[in-house]
Amino acid sequence: MNPEEFITSLSPAYCNTSAQVFVDDINRPEISPEDMHHLVNVLRLREGEKVVLSDGKGYWRLCSFSKTGWNSRLKELSEDIHEADAPLRPTCIALAMAKGERGTWAIAKLVELGIDHIMLLSTDRSVVRWSATRKQHALDRLRRIARESSAQSRRTFLPKIGGPVTVDELLEVYPPHELALTDITGESMLSAPQEISMIAIGPEGGWSQRELSLAKKNDIPLLSLGTTIMRSETAAIAAGVMLKILRV
Repeated sequence: MNPEEFITSLSPAYCNTSAQVFVDDINRPEISPEDMHHLVNVLRLREGEKVVLSDGKGYWRLCSFSKTGWNSRLKELSEDIHEADAPLRPTCIALAMAKGERGTWAIAKLVELGIDHIMLLSTDRSVVRWSATRKQHALDRLRRIARESSAQSRRTFLPKIGGPVTVDELLEVYPPHELALTDITGESMLSAPQEISMIAIGPEGGWSQRELSLAKKNDIPLLSLGTTIMRSETAAIAAGVMLKILRV
């Protein structure tokens, strides 16, 4: 695909708009108080600025922002509802959970890159472990961040956020021939087979011998991102960029 083809393939929702918000029903859109606060008090939109409404499932429409009337801040709702093309081969990144805000930052950036599916990994050498109670709270927070990043980057499809799963469990839900693990000893990711669509990023301590043996047993290739050892969140972004370039 040449640059001109890539530009023209972008949805008009990405162009000449001041903001985007997600709604549950694209036919009868209702904006949440949190999103309205963001439009009014954070972005400080002006009268008539264009806003994209999307349901996160590929459907979107345009409207104009109005400063008057809390319940009618959006006016001139477009009658046209557009449908974006879903990716033929979704891109996926699985990454080991990191401490603090590093993992949160990585997910936000992967969403901005356009990664379609993000799976959290609990590896043999993972430091972060979630209890059953904390798991749902943490996933809800990450999905909220993914939603905000999707609006900021004008995505019409919300990414899927799942996990945490082990490498063993990942193999149960994802075809082994489409999966690769990152490792500095592997072949360059630039030579990744075309069928690879999910890249798994291990913890900073690296994959355990058990996990590497499991990959070898299932013919899962090891791919290198370069000649330096990266933090897990850096490796996730590098893998995301390369995967998107290889799949354009």
